Amino acid sequence: MPQGNWQLVDADVLGFVYLSDGVQLIKTDLQGNQVANYQDSYHGDIQQIDCFKGLKNLVFHKDANAIVLLDNELAPLGDPLDLSTKGFYDVSATCLGPDDQIWIADGQTGQLLLVSKNLEVLQKGAVYFNYANAVEIEKMVWRNNMLLVLTRSDELLLFDQFGTFSHKFSFNRIEKPYVNYKHVYYVDKQRVLKFNYTINKTDTLFKGNKTIDAVWQSKNQLYLLEENQIEPLNY
Repeated sequence: MPQGNWQLVDADVLGFVYLSDGVQLIKTDLQGNQVANYQDSYHGDIQQIDCFKGLKNLVFHKDANAIVLLDNELAPLGDPLDLSTKGFYDVSATCLGPDDQIWIADGQTGQLLLVSKNLEVLQKGAVYFNYANAVEIEKMVWRNNMLLVLTRSDELLLFDQFGTFSHKFSFNRIEKPYVNYKHVYYVDKQRVLKFNYTINKTDTLFKGNKTIDAVWQSKNQLYLLEENQIEPLNY
């Protein structure tokens, strides 16, 4: 697979992997063969990606305060969405929501907002500041009519479909999280763990002797990214 310092990793339900070094976003198959690429030097660094759906992908350029929606070939779907035009000047995180909608975490107020593809506010949710020890968000995703927010303080906050607070879970250490419909897979040093957020249960799946750069699930199989190689994880 292409060499790179892959800081952001995601995987879709179709069996493809997405990797970003903060400058570009590439899409590969499970053998590491690149099939698509996205880069936008005008809008600068890539802060967050949401590629779980596969057919539609989201890229957040935080410094430019812009969201770019991409198709399955990583081609832009229309013009970038300038968050400043609607008064969102400090956004902590974004992710794809139901249908063509987008969730935004407002970094000034802490409020969770569901907006249309034209950035019109459809639903005002909770103020996540009230439940988190950290205002910075590591990852935010929409799964099974729930909004999941992972903060930089190793917390997982759950909100319902209206953005109302539901549960909070705390971890000793959570790195490189990947979230599917029931689990958060994550790395703690050289261990891979699985947390079932529907029943509050954690299992250790693997402990190795190499640095693990990412973990994800694709078509009921777990995969690791180690030393720029994709390896299936059997446990």
